[in-house]
Amino acid sequence: MIPLSLNIIYIILKMNIDLTAFGLMASIIILFYESQKKYGLDFREVAKEITFDSTNDMIVLIDKEEHILSYNKSFSSMVKEFLGIEELAYKNISEILSQECISVIRNGYGIVEKFGRYFQISVVDIKEKVKNSKFEGKAVFFHEITDIKKLEEEVIAESKKYQTLFEFSPLGILVEDSNGNILDVNPEFCKINCLRKEELIGQHVSILAPKEDYEQVIKNIKEIISGKTLIHTVRNLSRSGEVKYLELYERKITLPDGKDGILSIQKDITKIVMAQKVIKSLAKYQQIILQLALNIINTPVEKIDKEIKRAIELIAKELNTNRIRVYKFSADGSFNSISNWFYSNNPIENTFVSFNIKDISGKELDELMAGKQFSIAKQNVSNEFIKKMFGENSISLITPIKINENVIGFISAAFKEDRALTVAEKRIFLLLATLLANSEIRKKYEEELIKAKQEAEKANQAKSIFLANMSHEIRTPLNGIIGFTNLLKETKLDEKQEKYVSIILKSSELLLEIINDILDLAKIESGKYQLEPLETNLKMELQSSLLLYEAKAKEKNVEYEIRIDKEISDCLILDSVRLQQVMFNLINNAIKFTPAGGSVKVFVKKISEDEEHENIRFSVIDTGIGIPKEKLEKIFEPFEQASVSVTKKYGGTGLGLAISNLIVSMMGSKIIVESEEEKGSHFYFDLKLKKCSKKEITQDMKTIKSKKYNAKVLVAEDYEINRILIEEILNKYDIKPDFAVNGKEAVEMALNKDYDIIFMDVLMPEMDGIEATKKIKAIKPNLPIIALTAHALKSVKEEVLSVGMNDYITKPIKIADLERVLNKFCSHLESSEKSEKEARIFNANIVGEKREINEIEKDIEITKQEQGFDEEFMKELIKMFINSTKESILNIRNALPKVDFKTIQREAHSIKGAARSLNFNSIGELAYQLEIKAKEKDDSFDYETHLTQIEEKLRNVINFFRIKYEKNN
Repeated sequence: MIPLSLNIIYIILKMNIDLTAFGLMASIIILFYESQKKYGLDFREVAKEITFDSTNDMIVLIDKEEHILSYNKSFSSMVKEFLGIEELAYKNISEILSQECISVIRNGYGIVEKFGRYFQISVVDIKEKVKNSKFEGKAVFFHEITDIKKLEEEVIAESKKYQTLFEFSPLGILVEDSNGNILDVNPEFCKINCLRKEELIGQHVSILAPKEDYEQVIKNIKEIISGKTLIHTVRNLSRSGEVKYLELYERKITLPDGKDGILSIQKDITKIVMAQKVIKSLAKYQQIILQLALNIINTPVEKIDKEIKRAIELIAKELNTNRIRVYKFSADGSFNSISNWFYSNNPIENTFVSFNIKDISGKELDELMAGKQFSIAKQNVSNEFIKKMFGENSISLITPIKINENVIGFISAAFKEDRALTVAEKRIFLLLATLLANSEIRKKYEEELIKAKQEAEKANQAKSIFLANMSHEIRTPLNGIIGFTNLLKETKLDEKQEKYVSIILKSSELLLEIINDILDLAKIESGKYQLEPLETNLKMELQSSLLLYEAKAKEKNVEYEIRIDKEISDCLILDSVRLQQVMFNLINNAIKFTPAGGSVKVFVKKISEDEEHENIRFSVIDTGIGIPKEKLEKIFEPFEQASVSVTKKYGGTGLGLAISNLIVSMMGSKIIVESEEEKGSHFYFDLKLKKCSKKEITQDMKTIKSKKYNAKVLVAEDYEINRILIEEILNKYDIKPDFAVNGKEAVEMALNKDYDIIFMDVLMPEMDGIEATKKIKAIKPNLPIIALTAHALKSVKEEVLSVGMNDYITKPIKIADLERVLNKFCSHLESSEKSEKEARIFNANIVGEKREINEIEKDIEITKQEQGFDEEFMKELIKMFINSTKESILNIRNALPKVDFKTIQREAHSIKGAARSLNFNSIGELAYQLEIKAKEKDDSFDYETHLTQIEEKLRNVINFFRIKYEKNN
């Protein structure tokens, strides 16, 4: 704004100048110009000093011939910087300025761009008398507007970008005023609503919604204008009257005129909504059918017809079906309806209908016999017989009933109204057809079951022979797995690899034992099954084997606990393999039927004893699903489980408990079960076991090199993998064997070359090992022949010895068995020398620790023999145990002041597991007591004392480690 005083001067002096273009600056120029005339001031000097040189704008004064009369510093600096011209006075502007710039000056106003900068040019004409002469010229002002211009360009570019987004958005966009009147829409919005833009602009948004939704539309507008953002689904009515479902995001915006408006972003979700409705409908109907199916499955055969009739009635009412008829195809070429499987809203309609296949010949019959589901409308049918069968109905859905892709009948579902059936409705009848087919199968199965049972009894007589042959076929691939795992174990492995290989080996051998048990089932049933009682350290056997299930329980999040009474003798006579089979079965079932969060506990406890025997109770307790009382006795019968649903959900053959109970009965006892549904089960049995003298483990602590033999060996084996395996093992003894692939070839090679020993497979093509042995022994009776047999049945072992074979090795071949045979028959051919490294005897420096260290040494040797670990791996295992136990003790000490029972329990459990795996049972027992007390949150227990005792025991292990592995290295 121009100051009032200057405006007054301007008015008094009546100068003919337009001030609006210059503002205050022009006023100052006028003031000083007039002062020069009145008071003789030097206008040029004062104006230049105050006005020209104090502004960032460029100012230049030119005469009417466009010569430069005066200019300010800004103009001079600009010209000098970009044009290099210093002297400007009285030069014509055409020598300095561009033609574009001169044109703007002549026009009086405009914008020019130069050197990437924008200038707004304003011109003021000056016409005055100066000292009796008339002056005409122009004052030119250059005001830089580069920043404003760039901002303007950015705004335009941004506007174009948003306009592009608006036009090409894949979502519908609508802009409306605060009253709901449509102001603008994008092309996608028009596409969704099937309307042109000109048809929408100016209309109220309510025209897009069904009439019944009008009030809701008005309510939504008010809520949005009040500041609420809505994300909701609405129904829209298209031009054709079709209802669409839209997902809307709506919020208040400020319109260009400053008023409130609404931005609505829309997405067409009609297909999704319709799909969801179909899925819900299908799920509902499927649930009905599945429930009916379960009812039918659990219904006796004689009541199935009644259950199916109920299912048909239910479906008919749910789908508003006027009539449902089920037809069955007969061998004479006719279709006969099943009277019991019928529903109709017409009470006088016949329940039974029969017709010949020729009556319905045509495309309908072709589709039916092709096994296709199809709909037919009465108005489109040309066959008069079929049309007559429609009766009062308009359409019919035909669904074939198939068994093994063969059409055995069909379902005819008739509807009064002429309508298109949904996918869900068609699916229901397909499920019903499957249900009917399964019912027919079950009826047939029931009829054949008695016959099959009779045949099974006959087949049982041949089972022993079959199992003997299958023993060979099943075990052969397993032999390869176990054999090569043994070889892999002999290679250089890291700690984790060696652990995994040991697990594979132990699991594979366990699998073989179980297979043997199943193959011995024939002998169990015939009463010829025999146990093999041996002197056994029961505690040691069970402690290591039962831990195999710890990983399985952990995987299922089931608590797994093993308690073995330490008072049980170290030597008892029993068949430990059969006992473990029983325990494995009980534990496996307990884990299988116990849900996550439950528990499985295994107890082995001495309940009494006398001078010669101990009575041991073996218990498996779980918190699983339990067993109904009426099923408690049946579960010990072959192929029996608690229920059909249990079989479907958990699987299994139903043989495990039957075999286990038979084995326990042969041991002189019986498995007893106590169970309650949804609470759990308790399986237990008592065994009276004979005591024996404790086997002392001798420790010569020598490192024995593999023996070398100068022996000529023949191996007769038809299975290539076994040949590779045997060759690899024999190479360890510096033996390069010859191979025969059948019995005939073995006989020829044995008679043409002098062999020191022959390894003979029993089952081979062309001539088996039994026959080949007879022929060889007839010529060379003193040649040792060793049977290689995969047979588990003892009768086969007896047979190979009876024909003259000197010994036998059961596949998979174990190095210990091979060493035994070679040492027995080829010791005179031995060329190996014992290791120069003699046994080291451990002498503890502290007498009080000597006994403890000797016990540790024995524990370590037991572990090595049990697990097959070599010295180097044992060293690493002990080192890991020491480090992990130290860390666990530290964690427990830190947890004690905080009363952190969870940490104490976890760390004690870790110590227990590691200690027991190395047979450090005293440490394991101390850790177990800590674990149990922490689990019970017993704050009266003396945790510190027990922890100190563990530390003392650990120090002995550390001393043992230093003496054995550090001081002598």
